[in-house]
Amino acid sequence: MPDILMRCPHTGKPVQTGLDTETVRFETLPSIAIPVKCPHCGEVHFWKPTEAWVWEGGSPLQH
Repeated sequence: MPDILMRCPHTGKPVQTGLDTETVRFETLPSIAIPVKCPHCGEVHFWKPTEAWVWEGGSPLQH
C-alpha cells in the first residue's frame, strides 16, 4: 500500500510517517500535529496532513 510521507525540515529528505493508505484514509486525517522520529537528522518532527503526501512508488523526492 502507498506510504504517507513528510519532508525533514533540516535535510529536505522524505520521511515515512509510519502510516500508509491501508491503515488510514489520508483525506480523513485530522489537522493536528503528529510526531515522527526522523531517520535522517534524529530529531522528532511534527507534521500535519497538509504537509504530507501519498507515495505510490517511484522517487519519493518528486513531491
